[in-house]
Amino acid sequence: MLNKLLFVLIASAVLNGCCFMQLRTIDQMTELQKAGDFKQLAESEVDCDPGKCGCSKQHFLKGDACLIQAKQIDKTEPKYSTYLQCAEDQLFDVIDNTKDWDEISIRGLSEQEKRAQIYANALEATRLQTTLPNRSQALKRFDQRATSFKQSDPELASANYYFVQNRLYQLDQNEAPCSDWLQLQQQVQTVRSRFASDTQYAAPLSGVYTAVDAYISASCE
Repeated sequence: MLNKLLFVLIASAVLNGCCFMQLRTIDQMTELQKAGDFKQLAESEVDCDPGKCGCSKQHFLKGDACLIQAKQIDKTEPKYSTYLQCAEDQLFDVIDNTKDWDEISIRGLSEQEKRAQIYANALEATRLQTTLPNRSQALKRFDQRATSFKQSDPELASANYYFVQNRLYQLDQNEAPCSDWLQLQQQVQTVRSRFASDTQYAAPLSGVYTAVDAYISASCE
C-alpha cells in the first residue's frame, strides 16, 4: 500500500512538473507574440501532449506566427512553403485536439468564433500551398478540410468561401465538363449574394465568381 501511494505521489509530482514547464513555455511564447517577434516565435519548438497543460495554446501561437511570417516574405523564398506548412500543421492540431477552448484567447471571441477563425487560417495556409509548384498533396488536403469545414459550419461565410474555392480547384484539376462549371457558377452566385455584406469574404467570393465566369467564357461558349 505504501509503495502504491509513493508511486501516485511521484507520478503526480512529475505531471505537475511537466505542466509547470509547459506553462512557462507558453509565457515565453506569449511574450514573443506581444513583442511582435513572430520570426522567433515561428521557430519555437512545441513538444507537448495534446489536450494537456496548455498544449493547444502553444500550437496556436506557433501556427499563427508561421502564417504571419509567410505573408511577410516573398513566395519565392525557401522559407515561404516551410512557414505555410508549419501554419497548417500547427493550426489544424489546435482544431483536432483542443479540449478546453478557454485556454486560447482571441480578442474575446466565443468558442465557436475562435474555432472558426483558426479553421479559416489553417485553410488559408493550405490554400496558399496549392499555388506552389508541388501542389497535388496540398490540393488533396484542401479538398478534405474545406469539405469538412462546410459540413460542420454551413452558416459561416468563411466555410462557404473555402468550399467554393475548393470546388474551383477540383474542377480545374480534373478538367471537368462545362456542365459542372455552370453549376458551380450558379452556386458561387448564390453564396456571393448571401454574404454580400460580409466585410472579409465578399471580395474573395467575387474573385471566385470572376475566375469561374472567365473559364466559362473562354471554354464553354
